Amino acid sequence: MGKILSSVMMLFIFLLAGCSNERDLDFITIKSEDVSEMSQEDIQIRDNHEDIVNIAFASVVSPKETKSKYELLVDYIEEELERPVNVIRKQTYDEVNQLLKNGEVDIGFICSLSYVLGREEGFLEGVATPVVNGEDMYRSYLIVNKNSDLYELEDLQGTRFAYMDPYSYSGRLAMLDLIEQKGFNRETFFKETFYTYSHDYSVNAVAKGAVDAASVDSILFDLLIENDNDYANEIRIIDKGSYAGAPPVVVSSQIDPELKGQFINIMLTLHENPEGKDILDQVQIDSYTGLKPSHYDPIADIVEKIGDF
Repeated sequence: MGKILSSVMMLFIFLLAGCSNERDLDFITIKSEDVSEMSQEDIQIRDNHEDIVNIAFASVVSPKETKSKYELLVDYIEEELERPVNVIRKQTYDEVNQLLKNGEVDIGFICSLSYVLGREEGFLEGVATPVVNGEDMYRSYLIVNKNSDLYELEDLQGTRFAYMDPYSYSGRLAMLDLIEQKGFNRETFFKETFYTYSHDYSVNAVAKGAVDAASVDSILFDLLIENDNDYANEIRIIDKGSYAGAPPVVVSSQIDPELKGQFINIMLTLHENPEGKDILDQVQIDSYTGLKPSHYDPIADIVEKIGDF
C-alpha cells in the first residue's frame, strides 16, 4: 500500500474512517459499527445449527440505510421459512461473493456485475430481480454538482472522481465503458479516483464538492430525488450508461435445494401478501420477479471487452 494522503483525508473527513492508495488508485474505506463481520462465533453458530439460513448484504447504500431498509424483509423471510436467519453485512461486493463461493452464506443481495462474475464462475445462481416503477432494469448515472461547469464526459478529464465499488456495474464498470467508447484511456483520464462503497456516499461527495463527479445506481438516485433528498437535489446528470438487469438476489450453488425452492417462492410472491406488500412499499420496490439472465448480457459483454476482472 502507498503512503497516506492527508489532503485526501481532509477532503473526505465527513464520510471516511481511513484513506490509503495503491498505485494511482485511492480507496475510501467506509467503516461503521452497523457493518458486521462474519466472526468465528458466527461460523460456529452456523455449523452447530444447520437450520440457520445465512443471508449476506453488501452496503449498496450506507450501512445504516442498508440495515434499516431490509430488517423488515429479513424478519418476513424468517417467519415464512420458519427458520432462524443470520444476517451478514459486508462493505464490498467481493466479500459477499467470496462468502457465496465458499458456501458460508445461502443467499446474497448483490450487484449486477457481481452476479455476472459469479455466474461465469458457477458458484451462484440468480433467482430474483427487484421491480421498481415497473422496471426490472437499471443503468449508471454520471453525476456532477449542479453548480459546476461540467456538462459532458470530456469535461471530466483531470478531475477527481468517485467510484462506488470495484465490482459495481453502475458505480464503476459502466463509467469505464463510457470512457473507452469516447476513445480515452481510462487509466489516465482522471486526476484522482476514489471508492466510497456506497451510492449515497458518492452522491454526498459530489454535492459537497469533495469530488467533481461520480457514477451511481439510477434506481437509488431516482429514489433519492423522489424522496426530496437534499444532496441529490444538488446533482446534475450529464451522461448515462447502458441498461442492464437490476441488482439481483442470488443463492449459493451449495444451498440446500429445498431451502432454495422455499426462498424463491417467498420472494416471487411477496407482493401478493398484504404484509409482504407493505414491506415492499416501505423499501419502494413494486415486487420481485424471476431473474432474466439475458438482461445481464450487456454487462458480460463489457467485461469481455474491457477485460478488467
